[in-house]
Amino acid sequence: MHSKGHPQRSVYVVIQKEFTEIWEDDFKMHAHPIVIYEPGSIPKGVHHDLDAATSTYDVASTQRANKSFPLISDWMRPDLNYFYEKRIYHHLKDFDQVFLVGGGLGKWSGINSFLKYIDDYHPKFLNRIQHERRFRLTNFPYSVLFKIFKEMTKGVH
Repeated sequence: MHSKGHPQRSVYVVIQKEFTEIWEDDFKMHAHPIVIYEPGSIPKGVHHDLDAATSTYDVASTQRANKSFPLISDWMRPDLNYFYEKRIYHHLKDFDQVFLVGGGLGKWSGINSFLKYIDDYHPKFLNRIQHERRFRLTNFPYSVLFKIFKEMTKGVH
């Protein structure tokens, strides 16, 4: 992605079922990340520009009364919503180095689901993922996340 003489651009990402937090380039420079929400988990009052109906919440208002309404939101199901994964990838695709942190197990893991999406739809992008770490939970304070990311970047040029 980068040409000779230009530094590589890095991105630091925490992928969760409900939202993804992204720190671009020097994550120490700003305390607040860019946040991408799973479509069914968007808090009230948060502006979003979704391309299409992407979750049971979005579809529910357009369904007729005689059709069934799924009782479980996308974020409560295994795997991630396809459009959520697509939005995460779209934001990361221009970076040279990607550092991922995530939580959960198997199909219930946001990071595992995202990596499967990448493998299925953008396999060349896997080469840019420099390091990934999985934890049982990922709701660390930012200061702890920054230490995790700093440890992940050791030895990566």
